[in-house]
Amino acid sequence: MTRLIIQIGESDYRKFLWFDLRGSDFYWGTSEKVAAIIKNEKIENKLLNIKLPDNYYSETKGSTHFALHESGEFHHKKEIKGEPIKYSSKKQMMNINKLDKIVRLCSMITRSFDNYSEHLKSITANKSNAFF
Repeated sequence: MTRLIIQIGESDYRKFLWFDLRGSDFYWGTSEKVAAIIKNEKIENKLLNIKLPDNYYSETKGSTHFALHESGEFHHKKEIKGEPIKYSSKKQMMNINKLDKIVRLCSMITRSFDNYSEHLKSITANKSNAFF
């Protein structure tokens, strides 16, 4: 696993994103619990139009990750303690063994980094890599 950690000052580290390649399956997600994933259909003329889901402010926060499997299946997985796992955005994308160019898997709009939780564990816990 590889973590992307934001460093503010000399010793203030903030959790941000993680990535993991398990065999030929690629996983990534946020380091913090989120309520909802905002989806956009397309970017036109460098403008991004987004619409907040109706339940955006009332949705319970949970652990979330995205996956692109070797077969080309893409999905979003959300886990909330005590509730069934929710899968969304399931779709067939591309077979990752046939990729011959760079592709955008997702875009991220985020808050300022000083609003993220401090990373209090070892930045290389469980033999992971960390980038700042």
